[in-house]
Amino acid sequence: MEINFNPSLNFTSRSQTIRKADDFARKIKSLYPMVSNSKMETLSCVDFNSPPILKLQMRITQLRKAMEYGFKESTEMVDKLRRLIEPIATCAVGNCAESAILASIAAKVNGIKNCHIAGLYDNNLKNIDHAVLLVKDKKPYIIDSWIGFADYLPEATNRYKGEFKYMIDGGKVPDKIKYIPEKCTNIEIYLNNLTESFKLREIKREFQELNFNINPAQSKIQ
Repeated sequence: MEINFNPSLNFTSRSQTIRKADDFARKIKSLYPMVSNSKMETLSCVDFNSPPILKLQMRITQLRKAMEYGFKESTEMVDKLRRLIEPIATCAVGNCAESAILASIAAKVNGIKNCHIAGLYDNNLKNIDHAVLLVKDKKPYIIDSWIGFADYLPEATNRYKGEFKYMIDGGKVPDKIKYIPEKCTNIEIYLNNLTESFKLREIKREFQELNFNINPAQSKIQ
């Protein structure tokens, strides 16, 4: 049997970008481990109204209030970001929204441009109740540090409809997903607009633990 091999085919064009983005997502997940009630509720054996789940939900609500209060009270950029990171690190609880905030800050430390905290929506612009980091590169992709993966938009949609379906909105994943930058909270608006170069240099200096030396945009996309 004769096998024809075409040396012009590039089998690494996807992995050069997405492998780095995957590493990025997993490093955030590893650096800031958190207990998530949303993940626990995907287990068939879990009672949503059980005391442990209700207690965890309350802790995450308190975490978000602490983050919002600290962010609002701070006037300096570095302190604002620190007031977002430290409660998550201390409480070790959170859901996709907290993971997306961490990913947004880490992306700026690592020099990833054109990235935005984004929500997942169906064709009717109904929120699917999930947050990721959207990178508007030549070939856009998402970084989902809550689940721990990254992929180009069409492939990410297929993965949410397939292997990760049970983790998204009770398994009710639409055929088509729109990834739209969020403008729901002051924190999301602030992070999505934080692009000035002098600020990015200051962030990189102050948050060295988030400097993974990973920038998927430096990979060649074909």
